[in-house]
Amino acid sequence: MNANDKPQALELHDVSRTYHQGTIEVAALNQVSLKIGSGEFVALAGPSGSGKTTLLNVAGGLDRPDRGTVKIGGEELTNMGRTDLASFRLNHIGFVFQSYNLLAVLSAEENAEISLLLRGVEADERKRRVRQVLFEVGLEGLEHRRPGELSGGQQQRVAVARAIAASPSVVLADEPTANLDSQTAVALLDLMHRMNQLHGTTFLFSTHDPRIIERASRRVLMEDGKIVRDEASS
Repeated sequence: MNANDKPQALELHDVSRTYHQGTIEVAALNQVSLKIGSGEFVALAGPSGSGKTTLLNVAGGLDRPDRGTVKIGGEELTNMGRTDLASFRLNHIGFVFQSYNLLAVLSAEENAEISLLLRGVEADERKRRVRQVLFEVGLEGLEHRRPGELSGGQQQRVAVARAIAASPSVVLADEPTANLDSQTAVALLDLMHRMNQLHGTTFLFSTHDPRIIERASRRVLMEDGKIVRDEASS
């Protein structure tokens, strides 16, 4: 296999997804094709209802397309059964959600190690890896605090730590700065960009935030369920 044949980190080909609202059909994605190479830092932009979140959900195997194919690292998700797909997500995809999605009864450390626990990583190795990641995201000394004892920015840092602790191939982030003040949002973006540079992790963001769009190495604009522009940043 030569360099040109190397699998893309993420590849969608001719993907469509339609939802039904009563008798009305809504085409959230309309024959979308997109290739993202390993280590890219990509912003998926566009107005509300343009299909950004649906694209992330389909790309991450949280939703299935009506047609088309989705591949991560050359592995096709589209035809996987539920159990295989859940296992693949656990081992290859990190998610960062707008609402953090942390478990309130668990500490920052316990939240960050969930994916490693589910993968059967030994306790000592889990602790070592999670504490290193929490240090990298600026949460050293806060490992034992629960989400209710952390600020919004700190909670989102825990979510980032959880997403990258298992060294996923791709991190999918849905409006990760939407609930953060400006200063915290900038710090979080700098953090994720550093993670991208440090670990070579591929990031795809769904966002309205111009600060993410400015920092992205590539910008993909969506409208009405289609990609209307795809360009590298200058």
